[in-house]
Amino acid sequence: MKNALDWAARAPDAFWRDRKEARKAAKLSGRFLACVYILIYAGSYYLWEEPLNLLTSWFPPVLGALTRCIAPAAFGAAICALFWRLPVLKRGAMTAAYSFLTRWTVILLIITEWLLWGERRGQVLIFLFAVRFILAPVLIGNYTALRLYYIWWTRNKNK
Repeated sequence: MKNALDWAARAPDAFWRDRKEARKAAKLSGRFLACVYILIYAGSYYLWEEPLNLLTSWFPPVLGALTRCIAPAAFGAAICALFWRLPVLKRGAMTAAYSFLTRWTVILLIITEWLLWGERRGQVLIFLFAVRFILAPVLIGNYTALRLYYIWWTRNKNK
């Protein structure tokens, strides 16, 4: 337990070494990466839609829906993780991009549900769309980004 608490106490200092300048650079590159990630995930869902529909047509409905939701999101997250290797980007850019995407996903979902107040069918359809095409990429991408950052941080914490 001590290691987890130690990491939680030192993580902000490791993440933002030069706080003001690094924070601005990571936020700016994170917003740019967020736009690129949206395009990557949209392309991933577009490319995988037909093959997964053919593959999962004989699956039970719940398993087919989960497969059609998670497989393109995992593929997109794997492609987005390749940006981790770019030397131009700061190490916090990937986590900043997913933080930006998470924040705006929640804000837009709340606003959309509020605007459709009283139209139950519209609210359900928007929620199902968000779960299938937005929630899976955001959750899988956040996990990937935080895991990559944690691996990098544990290897470089003594340097």
